[in-house]
Amino acid sequence: MGPAVHRTRYSTQDPDQALDILARVYSVRQWTLTGTEGFHLEVATTTIGPLTLEAARTRGAAGTQTVDFTDTLRIDHLTAGRLAIDQVTDKVLPATPLLLPPAGYTQRWSQAAMHSVALDPTAVQAHACALHGNELVPLHFTGFTPVSTAASRYWTELLTHTHRYVLSNKDATDSPLILDQTVRHLLTALLHTFPSTFLEAPPPSRDTAPVPAALRRATSFIDSHLAESIGITDIAQAARLSPRGLQAVFRRHLDTTPTAYLRRARLAAAHHDLLAADPATGATVGGIAARWGFAHRGRFATAYRRIYDQSPTTTLRC
Repeated sequence: MGPAVHRTRYSTQDPDQALDILARVYSVRQWTLTGTEGFHLEVATTTIGPLTLEAARTRGAAGTQTVDFTDTLRIDHLTAGRLAIDQVTDKVLPATPLLLPPAGYTQRWSQAAMHSVALDPTAVQAHACALHGNELVPLHFTGFTPVSTAASRYWTELLTHTHRYVLSNKDATDSPLILDQTVRHLLTALLHTFPSTFLEAPPPSRDTAPVPAALRRATSFIDSHLAESIGITDIAQAARLSPRGLQAVFRRHLDTTPTAYLRRARLAAAHHDLLAADPATGATVGGIAARWGFAHRGRFATAYRRIYDQSPTTTLRC
């Protein structure tokens, strides 16, 4: 069983209730409002395992809120209004992701709307060690802003994709494969977007396992576990290589990546299901695509047509 989806939604015009909501979701300790006329707070959260995606909007009065130490890594993404974070910047730019200080901070906002991603630090640490191939990599974030414009864009586009094609897609939220991929992708994006000891760590020692045998182990593992929630660290462990070594082996001998190989194998499995399915029984392209980890139906159709020279809808109807 993969991670389940848990959703909550709050809406209030009462400042005292608003503080309770903000304390529960964002660990806010105290806040002040510049008047209460027209005040309205809306908060929605979606939790998938160690990941919580949050959306908040304030209307009416401006305010200041203080967050003490938190055991959550949170990335804010302003979409409207004004926001300042005293320990980071006096003006948050829209569409710029910011990693919030875990030791605490003070926010000042007005007519603000934002998306946030909250991650369990234990899961982030474990993912960093698995990706690096070294269980002893200490993880500390050393900055609050993305390491580059490209990294910022990557994070923003991934977050947009998650909201648009995963959280708003019932086939996707019913798919353990897609939910697990969503968590993995955001964990990986966090580690590559913000400065940290993960990016500064030296690469692990060179793998010495015989390449053909390691490659056979990797492809056999993928082919045997297509319907399960697996990622590059699982494949590397089965191949007895580090994740970086695994990437090099696939690139050198198959001119592809492990994730591309996995995606192609799942596309073939979806093709098999489309051929065997009967639309009269309720089978749909979206449902079959989601079963094999494809949340974006348009991208699935494009990839499918590239390989099989016809649309998945045509295959299903044949």
